[in-house]
Amino acid sequence: MHELRTCDRLLVLLMLASLIVIAGCRSHEDAADSPRRFAVKGLVMELEPSQNRIVLAHDDIPHYMKAMTMAFTVADSAMLRALEVGDSVRAVLVVRKSGVSLDSVVVFARDSAGR
Repeated sequence: MHELRTCDRLLVLLMLASLIVIAGCRSHEDAADSPRRFAVKGLVMELEPSQNRIVLAHDDIPHYMKAMTMAFTVADSAMLRALEVGDSVRAVLVVRKSGVSLDSVVVFARDSAGR
């Protein structure tokens, strides 16, 4: 049976160590690319269907951002059809490396003035 020389053993060990490091880095990158989700509660200030956006005056989003009024892209433009300016909504903010969008937008109170 052929025995590995010390030099060959070191080469094999270095190759195995490199594969382990590469695999570890890749799984770390995959975890970093996983979307983060945050609960959002806010008031619809404006609907921009042509831009696939909604402007919300939202409450604090814990561990992400303070309360403010800003435009959000929605994951599915069909969600905008059920909304009216003045609606109080709950949604899920999905944060990815590629961008931020709102998903699962639902009305929990409608402005009784019927704006």
